[in-house]
Amino acid sequence: MIEFYFKGVATKYLNNYIVYNNFVNFAKNTFNSKLNKLVDFVFSTRCLTKGYSIKDRPAIHV
Repeated sequence: MIEFYFKGVATKYLNNYIVYNNFVNFAKNTFNSKLNKLVDFVFSTRCLTKGYSIKDRPAIHV
């Protein structure tokens, strides 16, 4: 979607932010209609995290 470099912005998630921002700002339907569109988008979008890669992440110390 955007192929330029940004300073101080997590470009890894920039496309997700743009989709969310456009959805929130430009969707003029009822809440249930927005919710259905969002659910359809979430469940039809490819996720790059694999289940087996989660176990290799470092532990979060609390």
